[in-house]
Amino acid sequence: MKKVRKAGTRLEANLGRVGMAWYRPEQWQPLRQAFVDPDVLEATHAEWFEFATTKFNELEAVGVRVFKVDVDIEELIGWCRDQGLSVDDESAAAFAAHKVQRMLNTPREF
Repeated sequence: MKKVRKAGTRLEANLGRVGMAWYRPEQWQPLRQAFVDPDVLEATHAEWFEFATTKFNELEAVGVRVFKVDVDIEELIGWCRDQGLSVDDESAAAFAAHKVQRMLNTPREF
């Protein structure tokens, strides 16, 4: 059965930008262990990477600016705890959106 997931993305106020949670191979199993329902995730990082890359390309093809958000699993777990959220697709998407929003609102020195 094909999984229907959001890929850890959340549109930012219809501004055409998305934060996409991006997971490192070594963090895949810890992520699966942390998820409330690990069965919504692909079994392997390779399967997830194929899915996420396809979703990334689809979004960019329609003009959405996609920010890959490197997710540290311990940071995600802590953020979810602080927000009173379970670790799941929705909270991973919210975490990615939060990180993008912070990045875009941070003044940069030139």
